[in-house]
Amino acid sequence: MTDPSCIRRRMLLAARQAYNGDLPTTGLYQTIGWIGWPIVVRSELGVDVAVIGRIDRGILIAFRGTRPPFNIHDEDVIATFFDWVNDGACVPIHPPIYPGPVHFGFVEHPAAYAYVVQRAVN
Repeated sequence: MTDPSCIRRRMLLAARQAYNGDLPTTGLYQTIGWIGWPIVVRSELGVDVAVIGRIDRGILIAFRGTRPPFNIHDEDVIATFFDWVNDGACVPIHPPIYPGPVHFGFVEHPAAYAYVVQRAVN
């Protein structure tokens, strides 16, 4: 994954941008190849974060994973707490749009800001 045009590499770097919450365009991040300036989308509680932008292959949407716990530089401990509570919401449910059971947090949190992502893509 050292080839700058590798889509997996570009996606990983974009996800890293979602963790950082900022959008540097220098160094490694320059190899993502954003066309224009990407945007950062957050859910209401700031728990879920995505970076959305155009690249030469289409629209790239990268979601941040779980916030790291016990980070001494964490500027939003409440969002970190709610992120881990979401991970704990692991009761399996059977929504009709999935072929099998998924955990509650998987379904509910992306749905909480899907409209913001859709608006940004449009």
